[in-house]
Amino acid sequence: MTGIDTDVREVQKMFNVNVFGPMRMVHHFHPMLIKARGTIVNIGSVGGIVPYMYGCKSFMLGRTEAKQDVKVTTIISGNIGTNILKSDTARTLPEGSFYAPLAREFQEHVQRVPDTTPRAVYAGHVVPQTLKANPPAWYWVGATTGIVRFMDIFGFRTVWDYILWPVFNLGKLRQETEVWRRGNE
Repeated sequence: MTGIDTDVREVQKMFNVNVFGPMRMVHHFHPMLIKARGTIVNIGSVGGIVPYMYGCKSFMLGRTEAKQDVKVTTIISGNIGTNILKSDTARTLPEGSFYAPLAREFQEHVQRVPDTTPRAVYAGHVVPQTLKANPPAWYWVGATTGIVRFMDIFGFRTVWDYILWPVFNLGKLRQETEVWRRGNE
């Protein structure tokens, strides 16, 4: 969903799972993690790197504090073959949305079937990394991570604006917004 159309209650639920859940888990299990010299595995997403249209989300991409011989790794996941998008297929923009001019594009987006990495292949890459004596700080795996990582390293900060502007037909939205501004001055 777009940032301005996102239901804040849904964001709170997402933060309870994706931010506060891992924080609570580390808080409650830290004695065992320290004793076992364990590993904290943060599951992130390329969605936390790319300012993705219709993807107003937050992902834990920061390094969790690693002390007392507890290792930390963040998995930057690309498109993985899960059911996460199935609940989006019936999603529509709310009435009166500033993004209404892109309603057709929005529907095409939520009903898309992206190229993905199968879950078993993803797990086959992730698990060995997390079991290493010194796992990488960030490990990139899954469809789209190659290009996202390349652009994150070598591209300028706003490169995604240039790439995604035509993909999401944002010129159409800009035109409609200008018409709206003139009518509301």
